[in-house]
Amino acid sequence: MFVLLVVGGAAGAYFANGDEATALVACEGMVKDQLKVPSTADFSGEKSSQDGATWSVEGTVESENEQGVMVASDYVCVVRLKGEKWAGRADVRPR
Repeated sequence: MFVLLVVGGAAGAYFANGDEATALVACEGMVKDQLKVPSTADFSGEKSSQDGATWSVEGTVESENEQGVMVASDYVCVVRLKGEKWAGRADVRPR
């Protein structure tokens, strides 16, 4: 599943610098948007790389499913700073 998301609004100033830390936050938000119970998300193994203004992040997220069982998924996210907002996509696949 791919999701295209633009992160900004009131938080736009926070995301304005385009560094690795804010790219990670943007990607985690895009991944959480695809989870059944996003409040249970536990991210690990994150690896990031930069190519100009584009950041790629991959890792693992564990979260509860509809039955309350913790499940692990791998994700890949690509974001690019556009003005003061992050735009990109995340692909989340259960293991």
